[in-house]
Amino acid sequence: MSEDVRQQIEEIVNRETRAWGTQDVELRMTVFHHDMVWPWPRTPQSHNPMDWAIPWGRYNYERWKSGWQELFDPHRLARNQREIKKIEISKVEMTALMPRSGYAFQPNVAAWRLRWVWAH
Repeated sequence: MSEDVRQQIEEIVNRETRAWGTQDVELRMTVFHHDMVWPWPRTPQSHNPMDWAIPWGRYNYERWKSGWQELFDPHRLARNQREIKKIEISKVEMTALMPRSGYAFQPNVAAWRLRWVWAH
């Protein structure tokens, strides 16, 4: 069972990496759980989670899709180097619908650049 869960987590992480690399918002949306809340740094310099906010609220497909599209549109991905360093799986069974939970630690080495927009 835990190897199956490990493979599922790895597939989700790899799918997210592909979504970033291709700037595919639809693919990006497939990695989020419907009960998820996504905290955001208030500024690019806000590395301390004490300074983070929750501007998008609880998962809402249209709101989150729009937010990711707004991030992707004016930027291009300059670098997307990722490697899974650790996958941890809970030993506790939660429910029949969600028997195990886990997370993956993956240092995000992505860099973004603003796209140049030329006005005519």
